[in-house]
Amino acid sequence: MSTSKNSSPSDNTQAQRPCDLAFPRQAGAHLEEIQLLVSLIRPETITGGLMIDVGAHRGGSLAPFWHAGWTIVAFEPDPRHHQALSAAIQGIDRIILDGRAVSSVSGERVTFYMSEESPGISGLSPFRDSHVAVGTVETVALRDVLDDQHVHLLKTDTEGFDLFVLQGYPFERSHPDVIMAEYEDHKTVPLGYRFADLARLLIDQGYQIWVSEWHPIVRYGITHQWRRLFQYGGHEPDPDGWGNVIAFKHPVDDAAVLGSLIDLIRISNPALVNR
Repeated sequence: MSTSKNSSPSDNTQAQRPCDLAFPRQAGAHLEEIQLLVSLIRPETITGGLMIDVGAHRGGSLAPFWHAGWTIVAFEPDPRHHQALSAAIQGIDRIILDGRAVSSVSGERVTFYMSEESPGISGLSPFRDSHVAVGTVETVALRDVLDDQHVHLLKTDTEGFDLFVLQGYPFERSHPDVIMAEYEDHKTVPLGYRFADLARLLIDQGYQIWVSEWHPIVRYGITHQWRRLFQYGGHEPDPDGWGNVIAFKHPVDDAAVLGSLIDLIRISNPALVNR
C-alpha cells in the first residue's frame, strides 16, 4: 500500500485545511483515527493519563495509550472479544476489563447480538438480518463507574449505542479532554437518533467537533474507504456515510490536524486521488 509520503495528498490537492482533503472511493484512502488521536494528544507527555475504552474489541485502540503509561478502563461485552482481550492482558497492570455493556442506565438485562458477517458488528441492536441473539448482558452507565478521576480520552464504538453511552457520562462532574464516538445513521435512526443529535450533545458540553467521514459501507467485514475529515459547522456528513465524531474540550487548530493527517493517510490508488 502506498503511503501519503510517497504520493502526498498535499501535492495532489494543494490542501490548506483538513477539509480540503477529500478522497473518492476509488482512491482507497485509509486513516487510523486512533493514530490521529495519538499524534494530536501525545499521550507520552501526559502523566497519569486515563482512557475509557467502550467497545474495546481486542485492544487495538487502547494499546498505544497503555504503552504511554496510561491506565485503561475497557468495556467489552462480546464474549469472544472479552475472552481474547482478557487472555492478552493477563498479568498486565493498568488495564481494567469489564464485561458489561455501557449505556445510559445501569442494571438492565438486555439481549446481545452477533453476526457471522463481521466480528466487529456485535452489540445490542440487530441492525442486520444476519444478527442472532446469543444471550443477555448487563448494562452500566459511566456515571456509576467513575468517581471524580479526570478522563483524558473517552472512546466509544458500540454499533449504534454511542449516544446512550454519552448520556450516561457524568458531565456534571467532569469532562473528558477528548471524546471519539462512532456514528452511522443507518444504525441509529431505528434507535431514535441521528448524527446531529450526537453532535449536539457534545457541542452543548462545550466541545470542538471534528468529523472523520468514511464512504458508505458496501459490505461489513471488508476493508472500508475513508473520505475526509472536517470541523463540524461548515460541512455536513453524507447521511449514507458513517465515521467517528472527534470532540476536543481544548480546541485544536487546522495546522496541527492537517500535519497529522498528511503523515497518517494511506492511499491504495494514488493516481485516482484527483478523479
